[in-house]
Amino acid sequence: MTNSDKNGSTTLSPQPAEPDLDDAFKLSPARAEKLMRERAFKLASVSANEQKIFDMELVSFALSAETYAIETCNIREIAALHSISRVPGAPDFIAGVINLHGQIVALVDLKKVFGLQSTEWSAEAKVLILGTERTEFGIVADSVDTVLKIQSSDLREPPDTITGAGRDHLLGVTLEALIVLDGKAMIQDKRLFVNQTNDSLHSV
Repeated sequence: MTNSDKNGSTTLSPQPAEPDLDDAFKLSPARAEKLMRERAFKLASVSANEQKIFDMELVSFALSAETYAIETCNIREIAALHSISRVPGAPDFIAGVINLHGQIVALVDLKKVFGLQSTEWSAEAKVLILGTERTEFGIVADSVDTVLKIQSSDLREPPDTITGAGRDHLLGVTLEALIVLDGKAMIQDKRLFVNQTNDSLHSV
């Protein structure tokens, strides 16, 4: 801004001082501490979510109208369902055996184990071969869906509708009604094994 005196000379009016940018962005100790706490909380939340993602890796599959899952560490491979050979005198939950890479593998029908409605297997049916150090047996699924990851602490108690030996093979149920099998318990359960010899096979 300019002013003129009596002699006609022009003088400049003093301008207000520019604000100090450093002062404008300074935080009070209380505000700085609050921001640090909020940042630490967000980082802790991210870390917790990352831990939740990688806690359990599962393969989900369909059985009748239900969706089941089992940990990938208990699955050696997933194979197509080919011709099955019956085993005379075997329990009704033994669907039969198949020849997999030259090895005779027993197949467990989980529909019989869990009392589900028995339906014919379609072209989408798969065999989940269970085992850790070696192949133990296979379980037949109507179809295999996907690989997913959950946190074990999210599992809830199995429903009361599942009783008997079948209940011994469950880890729990998720909030999304995914029934998670205990693959380790299944592999160690001798009731699910059958004498697998070629002399006792009858093709169906």
